[in-house]
Amino acid sequence: MHCSRWGVRGRQPFASTDELQEIATELMSVRGSTIGREELAQKLERRREARLAAEGLSTIGGLATPCKKTVANTMNLLQAMPAFCNVKRPVHKAEKRLVAETSLMSAVTFASTAGATHFVEGVRRPEYEPLPTMAAFASPPKSSSLTMQLMISKALGGVPVYPVHPAYVLSTDDTTLFVFEGTDVDDGARVCSREQRGNVHGTFTTKSRGHLCGQRVRFTVTFSAGGYMAPLFMTVTGLSDSELPQSTCQDGVLILKIPGLCVGGTVDPRIQNYGYVAFIRSRKDGIVSEESPEMAVFRYYRTNILLPWIEELRLVVHNHPSDAPVPDELTAWHGWTGGCPNLLSW
Repeated sequence: MHCSRWGVRGRQPFASTDELQEIATELMSVRGSTIGREELAQKLERRREARLAAEGLSTIGGLATPCKKTVANTMNLLQAMPAFCNVKRPVHKAEKRLVAETSLMSAVTFASTAGATHFVEGVRRPEYEPLPTMAAFASPPKSSSLTMQLMISKALGGVPVYPVHPAYVLSTDDTTLFVFEGTDVDDGARVCSREQRGNVHGTFTTKSRGHLCGQRVRFTVTFSAGGYMAPLFMTVTGLSDSELPQSTCQDGVLILKIPGLCVGGTVDPRIQNYGYVAFIRSRKDGIVSEESPEMAVFRYYRTNILLPWIEELRLVVHNHPSDAPVPDELTAWHGWTGGCPNLLSW
């Protein structure tokens, strides 16, 4: 059969070229956001509903969801745009975290805090200089570090200053691991703005993580710039009254000191250093303590782990006993980011 109606189109696509450009514009407007196949399928479905409604059309029984092949083809079109690229594992962080990591005010505040706390007035005595083995692994000071040292000296009236010994520049960080029963959802590669992929901050997304409803295990680790590491400390939060009864633990916090829970402890039986595991009962389960369990755990870590470890560090590095006065050369600096329970515990 002969057909002379040239230009007749088949079924309309889920998203036109203009609508695909709108999706790309939305993605670039939210700094650091990414999009995967699940979110893209939802956007395609909403745009098709809006297009039919604008044409005065209604559906019977609802619209068909875009098939996997359609979503994959649309994702390929997004990835082919010059302004975008693929990212396999986005870092899921909050919007406030993104603002803090890209804020000029935060950068100036951090630089001022580092300058005020990382330098000591005076001239370091030779016996307290960094060890040759430690200096061999350290990179030469950058011009910005020397500039900071000169600025601090000038601000103090021209007195000489020297940086804190690298063995005593400490940093503590909390990393939370979600333990749940089931399978994580991997929707393949995601798309993000090419301009933001090379930034120092993570690739952010607002994707729902509802399938991660389970147990939260927080790992608290402390390292020094000299390469030393404090004992491991893990915190299991959100336990119920049946899991951590009040008859066993009245204040809702149970801390265990476990031999061998350390780096290399599972492969070398001679290593008997200690690690710690803390269990916290949820506040709604009748805790009768004025101090919150989170504050109690942070206070325990600082008093029983961090401060004694700093004293041991001084003994190992400079043979300085814990009962002797601490000279200026052995000043320790410690940074620890965290929420309100951590700050209130100090």
